Formats: sequence, structure tokens, C-alpha cells
Amino acid sequence: MPRKTGWRKNPNMKRRMHEVLKALPEQAAIEAHDALRQNAEEAVRIIRGDTPVDDGALKASVDWTYGDPPKGILGGTAVKHTNIPDDLRISIYAGGLKAPHAHLVHNGTGERSNKSGASRGVMPPQPFFWPNIRALRKRMRARISRKIRKGMQKAVK
Repeated sequence: MPRKTGWRKNPNMKRRMHEVLKALPEQAAIEAHDALRQNAEEAVRIIRGDTPVDDGALKASVDWTYGDPPKGILGGTAVKHTNIPDDLRISIYAGGLKAPHAHLVHNGTGERSNKSGASRGVMPPQPFFWPNIRALRKRMRARISRKIRKGMQKAVK
């Protein structure tokens, strides 16, 4: 009798596919969480390296958190993502209570004067935050995709 050619259904395939599909989101979320943490730590390290230092308060204020950022900080105009859980969303920020002048250093100021009318000069912009975020964006996305793919491969094995 000639042997049948072509694909034959594996009897355990359906059970195995259910196992894989249950494990995918869980393992992918673990890997994505790890990638987000690595991205945030790298971004904070690079931004702190470019931050202008006077007394160090601005440099110390650069940090990250899961979910929404604290109020009143540079980088805190994030859109609320209601469908993304807080543990899968990071916020990188500078300023806040430690350095409320972060936006002034980053964007600079126009001509300033005190109450008596004496000129205080112009502070030139010293962008340290957004140029670094934009430069890292592609690398961060690639890391997240790579880690999720790795997690999916682990789940399939």
C-alpha cells in the first residue's frame, strides 16, 4: 500500500496549541516588563549624563516609574492609556519637587527682570531630556520586540 504524502494531523496538536496559547501572554508580559525596566534605566543613565549641573538637584530629579508620572514634571504630559496596565507602561521624567526649574533649563528663557526692573538676562536653552528620548526611541522599541519574541519562543518550548 502506498504511503500517504502531505501533512498529517498530530493527535496531540490541539492540546499543545492550547498550552502554548495560554503561556504566550504570560511569558511575553514577563519579558516586556524586563525590557521596559532596562529601557528606563538606560534612558535615565543617558539623560543624567547630559543634564547640566549647577547644584545637582536637576540631575538627581531624573528618574522613572511604572504607570503615570508624578505631577508637575518635565516629560509628564503622557496620554492616559487605559487599556495598558501600569506594570507595562513606564514614565521617564525630570523635575518635580526636587527641581521645579527643569523646564526652564531645558527650554531656556526670554529676557527676565526682577521687581525693581533690573535685567536678569536670558538663559539659553540646554536641552537634555527630549533629544535623548527621541534618540533612544528606536532602540527601546527594538529591545521590547526582541524580548517579547524571546518570551514567545520560551513559551512554545
